[in-house]
Amino acid sequence: MRIRSLKSVLWWLAQPLLLTLTGCGSYVAYDVFMGDSITKAWSLPGVNLGVSGNTTSQMLVRFPSEVPGHGYRVFVLLGGVNDLLRGLSPEEAFANIALMAKAARQAQMTVVLCELTPVYRDDQPILDPDIRALNTAIEQLVQSDHYLLVDYYDPMYGHPEYFRDGLHPNAQGYAVMDEALLPVLASISSQ
Repeated sequence: MRIRSLKSVLWWLAQPLLLTLTGCGSYVAYDVFMGDSITKAWSLPGVNLGVSGNTTSQMLVRFPSEVPGHGYRVFVLLGGVNDLLRGLSPEEAFANIALMAKAARQAQMTVVLCELTPVYRDDQPILDPDIRALNTAIEQLVQSDHYLLVDYYDPMYGHPEYFRDGLHPNAQGYAVMDEALLPVLASISSQ
């Protein structure tokens, strides 16, 4: 565990230097992250459109005024957990995610969709069938429409210690998320 944490921290710290040295540019100024409180509390996104409590339908309403036309070249979307917590179906959340991804692609952005993290109560996963169903739908959309995918679920499943309250990642959890995301962003920058 400690080695993974140290590796994650070193990876996170090295990314800006690596991107600068390779001439790939920064993932901060040209990338926009849309999401809920998990995104809002995250220090990585340079342009952070995370809003606490947002469902995917609320993100979809904000999307047209906050994302297209602002010069972003990469759209990173992590959303859906609030939908599931409110009893909405994975299909409803997925439909909104698909609409935002399509609109971002039409606005000439590279689309990065993110699988939901697990959610814990008393160190036990909750909502797991719905989270898995939504993540599977996201994976299928990524494959069919050739978007990019970041898997936060698998590296965080079975690790309630990565969360401060069962839902929101702590510093260690965000380091794991960084480790999953940064290679995807670096691959875009190198294209």
